[in-house]
Amino acid sequence: MQKHVRWLHEELQFWVRDGVVSEAQAQQIQNRYPNPKTLPWATIVFSGLGSFILGLGVILLFAHNWHLIPRFGKLALIFGLLLGTYYGGLRLFWNHPGYRGLGESLTILGTMFFGAGIWLVAQIYHLDAHYPNAFLVWGVGAFLMAWSLPSVGQGLMAVVLLTIWSLSEAWKFHYPAHFVLLMMVALGILAWKERSALLLTLSTLSFILNFSFLIGILHSYELIWIGSCLSLATFFVALSRILQNSVFPPAARVFSFFGWSLGCGVMYYLTFSVRHNYLFWNRERPEIMPVIYLIILVLLATIAWIHWVRLIRQNKSPFILADVLLPLTALLILTWIYLPQTPVNPYGDYREMSFKDSYAVMSFNLVFLALAISIMARGCREVQLKPTIFGALLLIALALARYTDLFQSLVTRGEVFIVVGLVLFLEGFFFTRARKQLQRVSA
Repeated sequence: MQKHVRWLHEELQFWVRDGVVSEAQAQQIQNRYPNPKTLPWATIVFSGLGSFILGLGVILLFAHNWHLIPRFGKLALIFGLLLGTYYGGLRLFWNHPGYRGLGESLTILGTMFFGAGIWLVAQIYHLDAHYPNAFLVWGVGAFLMAWSLPSVGQGLMAVVLLTIWSLSEAWKFHYPAHFVLLMMVALGILAWKERSALLLTLSTLSFILNFSFLIGILHSYELIWIGSCLSLATFFVALSRILQNSVFPPAARVFSFFGWSLGCGVMYYLTFSVRHNYLFWNRERPEIMPVIYLIILVLLATIAWIHWVRLIRQNKSPFILADVLLPLTALLILTWIYLPQTPVNPYGDYREMSFKDSYAVMSFNLVFLALAISIMARGCREVQLKPTIFGALLLIALALARYTDLFQSLVTRGEVFIVVGLVLFLEGFFFTRARKQLQRVSA
C-alpha cells in the first residue's frame, strides 16, 4: 500500500502538467491518500533482535557467576544496567531523531533487564510469591514504556508478557483477568496511532484468546460464549468495511481476517448436531460477567453495522451478501432458543435429537452453505482468487463434516460429493471466463 501511495504522489505532478487533473484536484487526492509514515524497519528489527540476544547473553553470563557477587553488588548491577540502558535509550529516542531506532532498541534492552531484575531480586531475598505477578509487573512496565515513547517494539513485548500472565492466571489458577482486555484495546489504539499492522494483529489475537478463555474456560455457559464470539466477529467484519477507505487500510484487512476466521469457526461449529440438545435446551442461569460481555458486544456490533449501512446508502461502501449472514446466524440462535420445547419422551430425556434440533441443525447448515456459495460467487464475479478459493474450502469442509455425521447411505454420500464436485467445476469455469473477459477489456 505504501508503494502505491508513493507512486500516486509521484504521478500526480505529471498529471497536473499534462492537464489530466487540476492543482486543486491533485491536492484533494493527496489529502485523501497521505504519504505513509516511513519507519526505519531494518534498524528497528535488527537492533531489536540484537538487543534481545545481547540482553539474554548478559543475563546468562551473570547467572553463571551470580553466586560470586555479594548482595549489594547484585542490586547495584541490576539497577545500574536498568537505569543505564533506559537513560541512554530515552536520550537518543527523544533528542536525536536520526537515532530513534537505536534508542528504541536500548529501551527494549532496558525492559528485558527490568524483567530479569524482577526474578533476580526475588532470588536474592528468597521471595516466594505468586509467579504470574512477575509477568504482570513486567508487562505493565513494557505497556507504560510503549505509550510514553511511543514504541511499537515495547508494545509487542507488552502484548506477549500480558498474554502470558492472563492465560497463566486463567489456565492454572482460574482467575479472570478482565482488565487485560482493556489493555489490549489500548495497544490496538497505539498500533493505529503508529500505523503498525503487526502490533494490531498481535493485540487483536491476544484480545480474542483472552476473551475466549474468560468466557469459554472460566464460565461454562456455552450459549453465551457462542453468542459473544459471533457478536465479536460481526463487529470486526463491520469495522473492517468501515475502515477500508481510512488513513490506515491494513487495519481493515486485520479486522476482516479475524472477523471471518472467528465467524466462520462459530458458524461451522453450529452445523454439527452433537451439541444442539444441550445448547438450546439448557436453561441454567449464567453468571453476570458473561452476560455483560455479550450485551457490550451486541451493542458494539449494532452500532458498527448501523454506521456501515449508512455508508452503503451513501455509496461509500459496497454491499456484500456474505456479511449479512453473520447477524442472520445470531438471529437464528435467538429464534431456536425461544421456540417452544418438544420433549423426545415424557421423561424429558433429550439425549436423542428432537424435532426442534433437526430443523435447527438444518437451518445452520443452509446458512453456512449460503455463506460458501456467496463467497465463491463474489470471487468469480470480481475475478478475485482468494475469496474464490476460500468459498470452495468452506463448501468442502461442510461436505466432509456432513459425510461423517449426517449421511449414512453410501449412495447419498456419493451424490453429495458429485454435487459438490460439479459446483467446484462450474466455479472454475466461471472464474476462468470472467478473468478472460477482464483481460480482453483491459487490452
